[in-house]
Amino acid sequence: MKVAFIIVLYKTSKKEQNRLKSEVHSLKLGEYKTYFIDNSVDNRGYAAGVNRGIRDSLKDDPDLFVIMNPDVSLSGLSKKSFIETSGYFDLWGFAMRQGREIFYYGELDRKRLTGALSSKRPASPLVTCDFPPGPIICMKKAVFQKIGFWDEDYFLYYEDVDYSFKAKKAGFTVGVNTNSYYDHFDYSEKNNPKKKYYLSRSRWKFFFKYATIKQKLYELIRLPKTLTEERPFVLNFLILNTSSFLNKLLNFVLFIFLIRFLSVKDYGIYTLVWAHVALLQPFLDFGTTSYGLVYLPEKENLKMNSLFSLRVLLAVGVFIGTLFLAFFLRFDNVVLTYIFLTSFTLFSNMLSGSLLIFSSIREKLLLPSLLSIGFNTLLIAALILGILTMKSLSSIFFLIFIFYNSYSIVNFIILKREIPNLKFTIQVNDWIKILKKSTTFLLIGLFAGLYFKLDVFLLNFLKGPRDVGIYSSGYKFLEAFLFIAASYNIVSTPFMAKLRKEAILNLKTKIRKDILYLFVLGLTGSFLIFSLSPYLLTFIFRKDYSEAIPVLKIVIWSLPFILLTSVFFNGLYVLGKAKVVMWLFIAQTFFNVILNLMFIPQYSYIASSYITISGEILNSVIAFIFLRRTLKHENIS
Repeated sequence: MKVAFIIVLYKTSKKEQNRLKSEVHSLKLGEYKTYFIDNSVDNRGYAAGVNRGIRDSLKDDPDLFVIMNPDVSLSGLSKKSFIETSGYFDLWGFAMRQGREIFYYGELDRKRLTGALSSKRPASPLVTCDFPPGPIICMKKAVFQKIGFWDEDYFLYYEDVDYSFKAKKAGFTVGVNTNSYYDHFDYSEKNNPKKKYYLSRSRWKFFFKYATIKQKLYELIRLPKTLTEERPFVLNFLILNTSSFLNKLLNFVLFIFLIRFLSVKDYGIYTLVWAHVALLQPFLDFGTTSYGLVYLPEKENLKMNSLFSLRVLLAVGVFIGTLFLAFFLRFDNVVLTYIFLTSFTLFSNMLSGSLLIFSSIREKLLLPSLLSIGFNTLLIAALILGILTMKSLSSIFFLIFIFYNSYSIVNFIILKREIPNLKFTIQVNDWIKILKKSTTFLLIGLFAGLYFKLDVFLLNFLKGPRDVGIYSSGYKFLEAFLFIAASYNIVSTPFMAKLRKEAILNLKTKIRKDILYLFVLGLTGSFLIFSLSPYLLTFIFRKDYSEAIPVLKIVIWSLPFILLTSVFFNGLYVLGKAKVVMWLFIAQTFFNVILNLMFIPQYSYIASSYITISGEILNSVIAFIFLRRTLKHENIS
């Protein structure tokens, strides 16, 4: 009997490869050959690796294929166990010891088609099953000749379940020898933080591929429970995006009331105040959110205290810096008062962000999301009521001050409840470690903020609040569509990072598709708003905002280029070129300042509008050039 041992490697050391060779040799199976398939560079998934191994082995015409993970030990198996089992089954495996537990066979839930391993020892040593434990699967040549290659649409997990399922349907016997077991070290658990993601994705692929109408109806009925069970990958994603969308929708409703009941000058002041408070906000986070989500283990309160304390210091620093900058820029006393009242939102953002970090670690995002939606609903309802009754800018900012400080208190109370030992501690070494990791992303956030807000400041100082109000009210419609870019970034960045690890060609394909879809989506949105712009004056804008319509007609065409740039920037991020994005934003900030200073005095907000779209086109072109060069370099190396 000719045997082909196909072992799919992923960053497996030479020492481990030699161990596996030795263990295969110790089985003394006679005529055999070992095929190591290294997925470390061009990783298209486990099934693709198996298929490469089968193709390589076919020239030797084996009678039996033994498909193995590299993180197993064959010391518990013998020649006798292989020969004995081959007399009973066409496709089979052995019992598997993982940690302190032994799993004997795999079974499918008949209602849901979910696969699970059973640790209940069967009465018979040779038992038929739905599928054997996946790290070692043996199959006869006849099985391959009838069924063919493994399904490469599975990147990880369920590819073995799928093949076993097809083998049983084709009339082959599938089983396990429970008298013999091997050890599975499951390195994937340690080295692959996305294991649950791959399991979930592959499980759903298997379900939709084979489920009957009855099974699909059952799954539809239990969908709420399923979402709860798969919270890290489905429920949390839906919660965050629903919360973000609803909050943006609420803020757009507020915008409509503001431009209906405030004068152009007052709306310009309102926009200017928020732009000023947001100017230093990148320093408020300083990368601590990303650091917390990646490096902060659950239940390590001391580290949470260290991170929380740093965020408190940053919030105090940004609060003081925001007020100092307001005095330095010589705003009048009324605007200074509004900036002072609004700056307290910095503490609210710090506390709500801290709660979000902690909740994300514990995979319990429902509470902060509901809290955010509830707060925004109450705040905007109060602001609209204030606009309708008092119709004064001062009352709006006073309500903002009251509500955001109340929100801060609520978030702090919840944080104290969730982390009983929460306190301010000084951990300079931890702070330095965090700050070092996040400097590049801080600068990106800072200069991106300047890039998007400097035109507002320059308009105010060169022309005044009224021109700010005209420009900002037209720009708001473009801003309303930017949730598409935000949602795309949330979904796409992790997926691109995965593709980067799998294969550069897969990443290229993903980028090409995203470019096409988002550009078409952006053009469609731009055309729609451009066509409807004459009617917006009647239904949304007051007559004194009529000059905002030309602004809207110009800036809305920035949308497709902003979406394109999101694709290019995400590609650069996952390819380790964040500094390219940083320097691009720095260059664009200077581009924005110089052109606005040159043309605002003569053309006011119309100049800012054309500069906005020119900047976005330039961003897209330069980012595309850098991304293309990087992808070419990666392909060569």
